[in-house]
Amino acid sequence: MPDDPSDSAAFGAPPLLALSQRGGPAPLTADGADWLLDLGQVEAGSLLPTFRLAVFNQASAPADSLTVRFEVQADPDLRLFVPDAYVGIGPQSGRGELDAVLTATTPGLHEARLILHPEQVAADGSVLVLPDRVVTIRQEVVGTLDAAPIAADSFTTDLAAQQVLTAPVTLDGVDFARIQNLGGWRGSGTLDFAPRRADGDAWLLATFETVHADFTGTGQGKAVDVVGAGAGSLVLARGATASWSFASDGSAGVAQITTHGRADLTMTAVGADALDDRIAATSLLPYAIYPFSVPRGGSTYDGHLSTAEVTLGGRDNTVTAEAMVNLTVSGGAGHNHVVGGGGVNTFALTGTHDWLEGGPGQTTFVQQAGSVRGDRITGFDAGDVIRFEGFAADATLRDLGGGRYRVVDGAGHREAFTVEGVDHLVAGVDYLFA
Repeated sequence: MPDDPSDSAAFGAPPLLALSQRGGPAPLTADGADWLLDLGQVEAGSLLPTFRLAVFNQASAPADSLTVRFEVQADPDLRLFVPDAYVGIGPQSGRGELDAVLTATTPGLHEARLILHPEQVAADGSVLVLPDRVVTIRQEVVGTLDAAPIAADSFTTDLAAQQVLTAPVTLDGVDFARIQNLGGWRGSGTLDFAPRRADGDAWLLATFETVHADFTGTGQGKAVDVVGAGAGSLVLARGATASWSFASDGSAGVAQITTHGRADLTMTAVGADALDDRIAATSLLPYAIYPFSVPRGGSTYDGHLSTAEVTLGGRDNTVTAEAMVNLTVSGGAGHNHVVGGGGVNTFALTGTHDWLEGGPGQTTFVQQAGSVRGDRITGFDAGDVIRFEGFAADATLRDLGGGRYRVVDGAGHREAFTVEGVDHLVAGVDYLFA
C-alpha cells in the first residue's frame, strides 16, 4: 500500500528537507526542528524587504524524492505567497520561491506561520508522511502612522484581494498611503483610484499596467508617486507634487496628466527612478517596492516607448522629463517651467513668461500668438525648432541681439522673447511660421 508506513520495502534513504533564505530583513534561525524569523520591534511604516525561501532536498543520491505541501496561517501585516505544493524534489535539488511580503501598519505583536507538510516519495510512487516543520515570522510594530490603509471602496482593480496591498509606508520620512500590485506586472490590468481626503497627504501607486487616478477630491498640496505604470491618467489638485515612473513590456504607453494650478511634476522611467524602485525587464517586479534593496534582476528601461501628455491649469507649474521619456506639455496661464528629457518633446504652452528647456532630446517649441511675450527658451540644440502659430501671414521674426527676438505681424502682435545660447536663429531650420 503506497500510504501504509508499515510497508517500507519500497522506500530508500529518506530525503533531507532544508530551507535556503534568498532575501529578507533578518536571518532565518533554527528553532528546534523548526525555523524562526524574528524581526523584534519594527517601526510602523518601515520598508521591509520581501522574505524569500527556497526548499531543498539535501540528501545524497540515491535517496528518495521529497514532496512538500504548504499551509499558511497569515497575519494582515505578514502576507505569504506560496504554492500548494512542491512535488518530487530529487536528491541534491531544490525548488523556490516562497515569498512573504512584510509590512508594519498596526501596532502590536504580529505572527504568521508557514507549515510544511513533507512527504517521502519512493521510486515506485509510495508515499510516507514525515513530521511537519514550521517557519514562524514574528514582529512587534511600534509607533503610529499619519497615513491610513486605503479604503476598499476608493478603488477598483482587476486583481484578487490577496494581490493588492493597501498598507501605508514611510518614504524619506513621509507617510504614504499605498496601493500596490503584489502579483506579476503583466496581466495586472487597471487600477481606478479616487482617494479620500482623510487617507493622508501622500500616496504611492505601484506596479499596475494601467493607472487612472483623480486626486481633485483630496485637497491641495498633496504628494503622489505613480511607480511602474505603463499608461493611464492622473488628475491633480492645486499644489501637488507628483511623479510618474513608466514601465513597459515592449509596447508604447501614454500617461495623460492634468493639473489644476501650481503643480510640480516629474516624468521618469523605472530604470532612472531616484527611489531605486528597480523593475526587472523580464518579471517587472512581482513584489513590493523597496528602495535600497537588491533589485529583482535590475532594470534597463529608459522610457523611450512612453509618452507623458501634460495639460497645465493655472500658473507656476513645473514639469520635468527624465531619461528617454517623451514629453508633450500644453495649456497653462503663464510663468510655467517645463524641462524636456532625452525623448521627443513638444511644448505648446498658452500663457506668457514661460521658461522652456529643451533637454537632450529633439524639441518642438510651439509659440502661439498672444503667448510668446516674456518666454525664455534654453537648451536649444541642433534639430530643435520653434514653430510660430496663429500669427498673420506677414509675420516676421526680428533679431534684437543678445539672444532677444521679437515676433511682429500686421495684426498688431509685437511679442518679445529670448533664446539663450544661440547667436542667430535661421529661418526654415531653427524656426518657421505655420
